[in-house]
Amino acid sequence: MLLRDLNFNYAGSFWNATARASNYQVLQDPASPITRPYDRLPQFTLSAARQDVNGFDWTANLEATRFWHPTMVRGERYVVNPSISYPIVRPSYFITPKVSLNAAAYSVQDPNTNVSSTYNRALPTFSLDSGLVFERDANFFGSAMTQTLEPRLFYVKTPYRDQSQFPIFDSAVADLSFAQIFSENRFIGNDRISDSNQLTAAMVSRYIEESGTERLRVALAQRFYFDEQRVALTTPTTGKSKPDMLASATVQISNALKTEGNVQYSANQNSVIRGNAGLSWRPEPKKVLNLTYRVDVPNALRQIDVSGQWPIADRWYGVGRLNYSLPNDYANRPGFAPLTAPPSRGLSEGLMGLEYKADCWIFRVVAQRIPTATGKSTSTLFFQLELSGLTRLGSDPMQALRTSIPGYQELGTNPCLLYTSPSPRDKRQS
Repeated sequence: MLLRDLNFNYAGSFWNATARASNYQVLQDPASPITRPYDRLPQFTLSAARQDVNGFDWTANLEATRFWHPTMVRGERYVVNPSISYPIVRPSYFITPKVSLNAAAYSVQDPNTNVSSTYNRALPTFSLDSGLVFERDANFFGSAMTQTLEPRLFYVKTPYRDQSQFPIFDSAVADLSFAQIFSENRFIGNDRISDSNQLTAAMVSRYIEESGTERLRVALAQRFYFDEQRVALTTPTTGKSKPDMLASATVQISNALKTEGNVQYSANQNSVIRGNAGLSWRPEPKKVLNLTYRVDVPNALRQIDVSGQWPIADRWYGVGRLNYSLPNDYANRPGFAPLTAPPSRGLSEGLMGLEYKADCWIFRVVAQRIPTATGKSTSTLFFQLELSGLTRLGSDPMQALRTSIPGYQELGTNPCLLYTSPSPRDKRQS
């Protein structure tokens, strides 16, 4: 899918407003068809936040969106989501109670039957985030460091509300990660608010040098459910499920070399279902090489990803990324939903380009290959001339470069100064 998006932003001292219109060009794979996403025609959002107002932090998010689809239920959604918290932060511990409300109103119509419907929902959520920080002197490979032990507990309570009649405009189940496991809603978007009576427990340990450099970080986290969750995207969940466990480790081998690994272990499957391991070398600014190995059992993926940015000659820089899918035996494994299409193999995505940095301008040429279907792909060629401090001309590859190459840095230049001939007065004074 290719996104076409037009948005306008305006920001104040503590608030931000956005007006947006977007739709998608669907690149359909006949072997694995997908549903066309909804268009936002238009969407208005307003976000505001203030911290330490007599000790309280508050946020407020408002949204009004008109969703359109040629064949599916369409309509408007209005959301108000305020929250207030009272952080208590001390050198050795923190406690943050928080209360929020998600209120939504829908006005929808089925284009096939011309039947109109309205839905309303108001759900409060209470959460309590807490943690301790223990420190001690330690040695790490002969170097004096400070070791920390940081237990953390995060409790969330949201009552159950039947939302099966609500349309699904832009929501999905979020992938489990260290960021998501400490969130209050397991869904992305506002169409579903999960019922929760759960506790997340985590343990983090770090080795920190006197300079503040973090040499080692190890983390474990698991979520425990006191009540079985009932809210789902489509059909309600049945039966009890065991929570997955997350593990992560990061090692700063040297000032330039860093490695990281993440694992998701499924107690239901008694095996690792997702994982990745990566190595990143960044010896100097605008010099970066990345190597990542990734496994995703539910989606039958096993990939190697190589990316980098590197100077190759005077004023010339090369950029590139190769994402290669390896053969695997994860397809249709027992306990997982069957795949509608065979897993892809070979080169999945690719990006290659050159950047030339002059004194006050930069020229870029970037080629990108994106898969559109099984065994099919499309290619895009970007040409851009950047006049520093003035404007950029041509197609913009910057989003593709930032997304494809972790650690990519833009080439900085001196502002371009427009030459003006001296006036007669200037000539007389000289």
